[in-house]
Amino acid sequence: MIQMICAGWIFGISFLGKNIENYLQLSSISFYLLIALLIFLFVVHLRIKAIVLRLLNAVFAFFIACIIGLNYSNDQLMERLKYRVQQSNEVEIIVAVNSINQLKPETIQQQLVVLNQFEKTVLWNSSLKIEQHEPLKIGQYYRLQGKVSPIHSYATAGVFDIEQWYIQQNWMGNFQIKHVELISEDEVKALGYASYIKKNNSFTAKFKRWVELQRLDIRYFIQKQPIQHKGLTLALLTGDESFLNKQIEEQFQRFGMSHLLAISGPHVLIFACMMCWLMHRIIRKYCPKIYLKIPKQYLLIFPFLSCVFLYCAYVGFEIPALRTLLVTLLASVWIL
Repeated sequence: MIQMICAGWIFGISFLGKNIENYLQLSSISFYLLIALLIFLFVVHLRIKAIVLRLLNAVFAFFIACIIGLNYSNDQLMERLKYRVQQSNEVEIIVAVNSINQLKPETIQQQLVVLNQFEKTVLWNSSLKIEQHEPLKIGQYYRLQGKVSPIHSYATAGVFDIEQWYIQQNWMGNFQIKHVELISEDEVKALGYASYIKKNNSFTAKFKRWVELQRLDIRYFIQKQPIQHKGLTLALLTGDESFLNKQIEEQFQRFGMSHLLAISGPHVLIFACMMCWLMHRIIRKYCPKIYLKIPKQYLLIFPFLSCVFLYCAYVGFEIPALRTLLVTLLASVWIL
């Protein structure tokens, strides 16, 4: 039964953001017919086989979970879209910078946590001209002035859907920075955002900022190395395309290999397997008797999970890496 409920939940969520009026109508009719059938069977006390009753219960549970998952996912989507920028405006915003930036040929792309535009904080993607301002620093607060604009996708079929990409990243608008002013935590508290300061100073938030600073150090480390294709090396290892040559990026797109530049499961698992293989060779050479007390798969499972977690942090906890972490956790629990 639990499997049918989970399957129905996933099936319902899979229709997120699609035109579902016809599906809802069909599922509602089927759902009511199923309820009527169960009531009829209960009233007339028909003698049916137990396997048929279990099948009807499973279908009933599937429909219930499907409808709940569908409504939940669409409610969450509407809640997110409620804070999306609808028109262009000149605004002054108070922001926190908690993530690494993305370097472009003429601009710096930076994710901003905007504090003063809605009743809750929202994320905007910003662009800053390199020749006019210094990059915004992680862990600092700023008062920014500039122009915010909504994101629209192209009407041409088959092109990259930038609007969908922004929604996936939870970016509610695009902000063009014109003036930058660094402000302190005390000034932000005086503006009425003490609750966010407290939340942003929690252990989890500090750990995420520390990870972003380490990623920034890795970027600078690779930049200083005497190697060719520094941008390609950085992109393949961490997913950071800051130094990637535009011509190389276009070649990857032309040959359909852009997915190699996005960190995914194979990146994480290859690194974890390499580290576990190295650890296994060391144990086998210096203390193989430990395997008589602890089986190899049990002994190496915790270093394996640690490597997966480390690489997920190394790439900034991207969604594909987090998905891999979740699957490996579930598989490890199953093995244990």
